[in-house]
This record gives sequence, structure tokens and C-alpha cells, in this order.
Amino acid sequence: MILFVYFSSCKKCTQNELANLKFTTEDLSINPYTPNELLVFKNLTGDSIVFPQGKRDTYSSTYHQNPDADYNHTCPGNYYSKETNQTDFYTISGTVSPYLGITLDFQFSFSSPVYDKSIFLEFFGPNKDISGFYGIYLFKTGSLFNYPKGIDTIVGKHSQLTIGPRTFTNVYELLGTHMNEGHSEWFSICYYSIEEGFCGFKSNYGTIWYLDRKVK
Repeated sequence: MILFVYFSSCKKCTQNELANLKFTTEDLSINPYTPNELLVFKNLTGDSIVFPQGKRDTYSSTYHQNPDADYNHTCPGNYYSKETNQTDFYTISGTVSPYLGITLDFQFSFSSPVYDKSIFLEFFGPNKDISGFYGIYLFKTGSLFNYPKGIDTIVGKHSQLTIGPRTFTNVYELLGTHMNEGHSEWFSICYYSIEEGFCGFKSNYGTIWYLDRKVK
């Protein structure tokens, strides 16, 4: 028994890199923001949300099959690395709400080693009694697709769509997830264009915010 423990503890740790996932320039273009733009959204009563400037960062993370290896003094096992690209827009006050966010990610994991790329969209308006928009979708070569594991849905794509007084082209109408934050009203629809970015949002009660202008 003693010899068995000794030789087992000296067993070589085998590690293989399963994937090293990085975004191409074409991948990143699914999000059109630099994000040095000034964004102004308005509702139908004339109120405004101003996002003076955002930030956009790419960071890489490495995941091991045995993440507790250091604690358990065991072999970390196989691993993979992947990039995440995060864009955030806040108002001048810097508070959590209002907020716009776009997260690009890879859906690779040990249990599901697929190379699908996802885009996660978020919006919080100034009224805290209305829950925000949350939606995750897959993307590839300038197009969005339904995420098979999610309940978020692409309702359709409009060659031309009028939101408030403005008309946009090539706009996806996206149904998001109701996060059940204690509010009966929530932003259920996001209007998103790969060329323009966020074009507008609509709640299940009909509250609308639309992109009034984008200044680069």
C-alpha cells in the first residue's frame, strides 16, 4: 500500500490544449461600436438617454478540466483558452442604469466542445420599474442565429423598419428573456443592426426607446 501511494503521487501530469479560441476582425465586426461614439436614445415623449462614451476590451481566460488542482494537489488536466470581447456604455452619472452592453464569447466547454460564437445584448433604461433586456444569440459571418440552448428568439429581420420618427435598414427584431426581477413590465424586444448597433427597444407594455443619433 505504501509503495502504491508513492508511485501514484509521482505519476506524470498529462495536459493537452484542447482549443485556443480567438476572434478575427470579421468576428468583431458583428459589434459595430469602436466605442468612442456618443449615443442618444429617446422615447416617444421626448425624454433622452445620453451615453457619452463607452469602453471595449478583449481579454483571454484559460479553463482547466480540474480547476481545484492547486487546492487538491492533483493534475489540472486538459485545458482550453478563449477570448471574450466586452463593450459597455454608461451614462454620465456612471450608475448601473441606464446601461448598454454587448459581450462576444465562445460557447466552448469540456462537456460541449463546440466552436459556436455568441453575442449577448443588454439594455437597462432609466425607469427602474421596468426590467431590462437580456438576449443571447449565435453569430457567424455577419449574421445572427438562434441560440439552441436558450429561449431568446430572432423574431425576424427587417430590410426597413421605422421606430419612432426614424427609419433603419437591415434590422433584427430580437425577443429577449424575462429575468423576473419583480416587475410586470420588461424590455422584451431589441432592434439590432450589424451596421448601426442598437436601434431601439420595446417593452411588453409598449414603452419604446429608439436611437436618435450616433456621433462618432
